[in-house]
Amino acid sequence: MNPLIPVTIVTGFLGSGKTTLLGSLIKRRQTRRLALLINEFGEVSIDGALMRDSFEGNAQIRIHDFPHGLIAYGDDEHFIPTLSAIAARRAHVDHVLIETSGLALPTAVMERLQSPELAADFILDATLAVVDTPLLLSDQFERDQNHPHAAVADSVATLFEQQLEYADVVVLNKIDALNENDLLLAETRVRMRAPKVRFLELAYGAQLDIRLALGLRLHQATLAAHHRFTPCTKIACAESAL
Repeated sequence: MNPLIPVTIVTGFLGSGKTTLLGSLIKRRQTRRLALLINEFGEVSIDGALMRDSFEGNAQIRIHDFPHGLIAYGDDEHFIPTLSAIAARRAHVDHVLIETSGLALPTAVMERLQSPELAADFILDATLAVVDTPLLLSDQFERDQNHPHAAVADSVATLFEQQLEYADVVVLNKIDALNENDLLLAETRVRMRAPKVRFLELAYGAQLDIRLALGLRLHQATLAAHHRFTPCTKIACAESAL
């Protein structure tokens, strides 16, 4: 039996710095040969273009763009074929990194990885949620019924909380200008929303030690330990974040 290929999901709200953090992880990959699935909600894959500009010509990094829609959601016809193609060249892949859209939850990818088509080849290593810490501290993710757009604020707060809920590791990003009290408050706010998060890490300069991101082996065999969820469609998920 072939060893399972580990998969790390990088999730986080729009503008949290996922792409920058992901780029720094790739530079610190050591000898790992990586396959990347880059997804952004829009017609142009800006993230994929940035990655290609940075790592063009590196045979140890393969980038797969998903520029149209939310990765692994109901009408995504490319996710399983792409993962199957990666599995077919497993001798040249040590780890898969999947960056989800800021409008999505990681649960769609988590569920697809357990499908009959993929479960024999892949295993979830960990899910990382990247947080824009100054935005968290500025109350942008709080529920406020007195807000003139309370329904929108509530949808944003819900999406943010769900991204944290399904994460194994939460990464506090954009923290270079913050003091110790700020970081303690940010950690408290994360723990209040997601008390079951296993690790909370600090990313100074949008950099994270590779040992804190890859090869963690935190995946539980099934999603049973997580709350039940109903994956949303592209439209519903996008609307819920606006």
